[in-house]
Amino acid sequence: MKCSRCQNEDVQYFFENNGRIYCRKCIAFSTKTVNLKSVKNEKKIYYHLNYSLNLEQERTSRLLIERYQNHQNTV
Repeated sequence: MKCSRCQNEDVQYFFENNGRIYCRKCIAFSTKTVNLKSVKNEKKIYYHLNYSLNLEQERTSRLLIERYQNHQNTV
C-alpha cells in the first residue's frame, strides 16, 4: 500500500473509515475531520488455474510458494 499524496508505505499510518483508506501522515491536508480505525491487512487470497501445469512448472510453483512463505527472495 502506498499513499498517493505523500508516498508513505508504512502500514501503521494507514486507517480506514467508511470503506475509504486514509494516510495519517498527510490527513492534515484534508478539509474534513474523520474518525479513523486501524486497517487490518489479513485478507487470505487463493489462486486457482483453469489448466494443469507441467512437471517443471509445478516444481517451480511449489518452490516459489515455499520461498514466499519463508519470507525469502527469489532471483
